[in-house]
Parts: sequence; C-alpha cells; structure tokens
Amino acid sequence: MNPAIVIVGYNRVNTIERLMRSVVNAEYLVDDVTLIVSLDPSDKSDEIIETINKIGWTHGDFIINLNEERMGLKKHILKCGDLTQKYGAVIILEDDLYVSPNYYLYAKQMIEFYCDEERICGVSLYSHAWNGYANYFFMPQRNEYDVYLGQIGISWGQCWTNKHWKSFKKWYEKNKNIKEFKSNKLPASIDLWGDQSWAKYFYNYMVQEDKYYVIPYTALSTNFSEPGEHNNETSNSYQVMLLNSREKKYNIPTFDQAIKYDMFFERILTGKIINGILGEDICVNLNGLHVDCEGKKYLLTCNKYDGINYVASFGLRIRPIEENILHNISGDDIFLYESKDLNNLEIMTYRRSSRARIKYEIYDNPKKRFEEFYG
Repeated sequence: MNPAIVIVGYNRVNTIERLMRSVVNAEYLVDDVTLIVSLDPSDKSDEIIETINKIGWTHGDFIINLNEERMGLKKHILKCGDLTQKYGAVIILEDDLYVSPNYYLYAKQMIEFYCDEERICGVSLYSHAWNGYANYFFMPQRNEYDVYLGQIGISWGQCWTNKHWKSFKKWYEKNKNIKEFKSNKLPASIDLWGDQSWAKYFYNYMVQEDKYYVIPYTALSTNFSEPGEHNNETSNSYQVMLLNSREKKYNIPTFDQAIKYDMFFERILTGKIINGILGEDICVNLNGLHVDCEGKKYLLTCNKYDGINYVASFGLRIRPIEENILHNISGDDIFLYESKDLNNLEIMTYRRSSRARIKYEIYDNPKKRFEEFYG
C-alpha cells in the first residue's frame, strides 16, 4: 500500500511552501505516490497554488483541491480522512509541519506491520517531548524497539488506513453532536477546545474504545506552531528533533511487546509488579492530572498527603520518572497510597509540584533559575 499524502492548508503561503519542500525532498522508492494539496479558499489561494506548482511533484499524481467554501479545520480534516476510502491510507500533514526524509517509508512499514491489529487507531509521525497538559518534559522509556504505543493525542502528522478511519467515523457519527464529554479519562483542558476541534473527538474515541497510536521514539514530523486559525503567536514548545535519515529498517514490537502510555503521558503498568502489587491495580498520577483513581485500588503520586499513611515511597533520581518505581529507587519523593484512604476528592483535584519534582524537571539548576521556573 502506498498511502496518499494530503497537505492541508488555508492562507499561509510560507508555511505550505516550507512543508512542500520537505515532502518533495523525502525518500519514496516508488513513483506511484499521490500528493494532494487540500486548501480552504482565501485571498492567498492563487499565490499558494502558484507556489506549489512551481515546486512540483515527480513521484506520482499531483492534485490540488480548492474547496468551494471555507470548511474550517474540523470539517477539512474529516473530509481528508475520508480519502482513505479511495487511496487505502492517507498521511495527513497540516501546513505548519515539516517532515523527515524518512517519514514516508516509516509510515509504510508501520501500516504494513499493524494492518491486522484492532487496537491500533493510527500511525503518528510526531513524537512528543513535552507534556503540555502538565507542563513537564516527556521522556518515554526506550527499549530494543523503535516505536511505542500511546493514547497520547497526535494531530501533527499522522497516517490512517481505511480500516482505522472507518472505525473512527462509525464512532463519530454516533457522538458528533456531543458538545462536552466530561470524561475523567482525558485531561480536563481537552473539553475546553470546543466542538470545532476534530482532535477532541478523536481523543475521546481513543480512550472510549481503548485504541492506541503507534509513536516513533525519534520524530518523523515536527511542528512550527505558527500564528493561524488556532494560534495567536509563534511557539517553539512543540519543536522536536527529526530523524535525519533517508532509509531505515524499523524494529517494530507487537502490541504486547510495546511500552505504552496513556492520555495523561503516564506509563501503563499492566503486567508489572510494584511493591507486590499488580500494575493494573495502580492509578499512575505522577503528572498530577488524574481527578479520580478510576476504580483502582492504589494511587501513585508525587504528592505527599499529611496525615495519610502511604504503602511505599520511592526516590526521584533516574529518568524517565516511572523508572524510579520500576527499579524500586529508594527515597521520599514518590508515594504509593491505597485509594480508599483518599476519599476526599479535593486531594485528587489539587495538583502541586513538589520541590523535588521541580528540581528534577530543571536538572537541579541554581536557586535563581529554580525560582524563575516555578514563580
């Protein structure tokens, strides 16, 4: 299967030109790859079309779709996702992205490997280095494989097969009129995005149906986060290192072999034993974003609650953060509680960063820098 490439744009000439050049510069190894540029109409449409035609495309069909009227990002992405029915799979690239020369070959390997895995909802090109919900660095644990699985939201470069998209659209048709999901299984800020966000619906679909993205340890796309329909100013917060390679044979895990993270950027501990306790019985809340224990018997947190006895404690020394628990690092920075002892909801909804956690995040810099970070 050769996925079609879909570049989604509106009125930003420079961003779409930059993305287009990175796409043209990538490795394909075949000459039957369709490139579609899908544009919402604007006063820049003629200039954009002229610019991308000058760059050109030599690896297959080149199609420019100019919508008759402005659809907005949600409807636009949903329309582009429907192209999976025609092409079998699509790679969706919004115009403020930039791709690695290896992005296409990576996507092909992943959809071929996971084509029959029902628990996969898509293939991510992007790889998070920042947990924007908690404002902490994110460092997924590595193993011998080149990808991990996550319910971490991805909207900055993704590949969907027709099978992935049909499953989501079936769910979406049943839930598209819901304005607020009010789910404790997602960070609270997601519900504030409004019903015009396609990602809000896809993220809810992931957690409700227990689906996962395939995510690379080294990113194949990065995000410039420039002013546009959803941003008021440029930000480098979501720029990540790209794989600087044209060809690579990926070492890919099965679903059960892969390290997994949930929507809160927390490690899923299923199959692990922590202090004699099954990992699936523990609500991991090291980032302080969960608002309840989700029916689990234990809570793992960086917060120490006065007057409440904890089952075990751990240090905050090695990285990533959950490895302190898995390696039983001694200390008094991370605490394991029985959830029945935390029946006061205010305990779960009050999030604070301990001094130890802040020092851990800023790599133990001097006091002045510490205060600037926290204050």
